[in-house]
Amino acid sequence: MEKTRDLSFDILKGILILLVVFGHAVQYEFAEDSYHNIVFDFIYTFHMPLFVMVSGYFFYSCTKRNFKEMFSNKAKRLLLPWLLWTVIMIILMTIMRLYLDIYNSSCSIKKILLDIYSEFRTYWFLICIFCLTIFYYPLFRFKRKRTCIFICLLMLWIIELLVFYKWPTIFGIVKSYQISRMTLIFGIGILYYLYGNKLRLVHKTVLFFICICGVI
Repeated sequence: MEKTRDLSFDILKGILILLVVFGHAVQYEFAEDSYHNIVFDFIYTFHMPLFVMVSGYFFYSCTKRNFKEMFSNKAKRLLLPWLLWTVIMIILMTIMRLYLDIYNSSCSIKKILLDIYSEFRTYWFLICIFCLTIFYYPLFRFKRKRTCIFICLLMLWIIELLVFYKWPTIFGIVKSYQISRMTLIFGIGILYYLYGNKLRLVHKTVLFFICICGVI
């Protein structure tokens, strides 16, 4: 008998994708005022964290591969699309800005470089998931040294949180790509995968709550 696919997460991801599009539409329409828009604020309180949690839920299959295979697979699926689409966006945005004469003679090289850097953060989610996968991999791959690895990762995460707001944005990949903020949420997704199915009532309740949050 073939194993039936659980559509709960597919439905959730579909809802979240629509919310991402809607959230960016609100941001485009209201610009800086969008941060005072109740709909925009509500969407941004949960939609990307839920994406990260879902990614954590599906993380555990990575531990069945050795590090080289896992790294290669994630690089192809996450880093390559990130780099490809970022380069395309930089080219298109540069052409558009030159056409609109945004980059005139008075524009500094620093301004141009900052604009290029900001484009590299457009698809921050892909970099975030890649880094969190690397971060959690040793904890669930090497069971004999799990306690030691857990302590080291916990300390690293706490240090990252402490320096999060002090880290210069242009140099801080941990800050720019939301890695520190999403570390715990990614871990919750992993724990839900490991123990959620054993507690059927909790499993169904959590899925119901997630779907309701997505619909709202």
